[in-house]
Amino acid sequence: MLLFASDIDNTLIYSHKKENIGSKIPCELYNGENISFITEYTKENLEIVHNNALFVPVTTRSIEQYNRIKFGDFIPNYALTSNGGNLLIKGKVDDSWYSQTVALCQHAFDSLTKGEEFLEKDSNRTLEVKRVDGLFTYTKSAAPQETVSKLQKLLHNEPVNVHYYGNKVYILPDNLNKGSALKRFINEYLDNIDKIITAGDSVFDIPLLNAGDLAVFPSNLEFSPSNNYLKINNNNFSDELLKEVIKHL
Repeated sequence: MLLFASDIDNTLIYSHKKENIGSKIPCELYNGENISFITEYTKENLEIVHNNALFVPVTTRSIEQYNRIKFGDFIPNYALTSNGGNLLIKGKVDDSWYSQTVALCQHAFDSLTKGEEFLEKDSNRTLEVKRVDGLFTYTKSAAPQETVSKLQKLLHNEPVNVHYYGNKVYILPDNLNKGSALKRFINEYLDNIDKIITAGDSVFDIPLLNAGDLAVFPSNLEFSPSNNYLKINNNNFSDELLKEVIKHL
């Protein structure tokens, strides 16, 4: 069986601000507005993949944010949300998985609190400080690089990783990542996986990309994979990604 484990945002779906991506279909409604879209080609072929392989979304989105997404006329059998901290089985939260995650991340929670106390006082912060699904810290900054630089100094040698993506700032337990979550999921839930294709577009996806047999990512993401990989032009990444996955069915 083929396992296709993929990031969601800017990998399979796009913000309403994204241009030049072909025929767009709304896939996320928030406060009465369509804020995300999927291309018609990606939607149709993602359903083909779902019917002929195992498609597992792997996202940093919270459970609530993930549940707003409609990929099409199906619900993925499995999804890893909260940067891998939560497992959804046919849309339902696996409480056992979450309990195991909390135990795995417990050593980092004091460091998250320390970082949150700094962020509360950060003059660059533009959004409330949130503990996402009880597992990691998230906010936004008008100067994310500056905020992250200060956080990294504050939390040096502590069991957390600090990242920013656009204006978003994250503090995560050092063992809460998409790659380790995928490996844990395969070990606990799956048999007879013949090939694993992983896909993503950001630094958050690097552990995921390194966890499969073939990593697919846009050409503007710079890193050296430890496995086979394919770089794709990022202008219409989702369609080109699905074309590649379909080849392996």
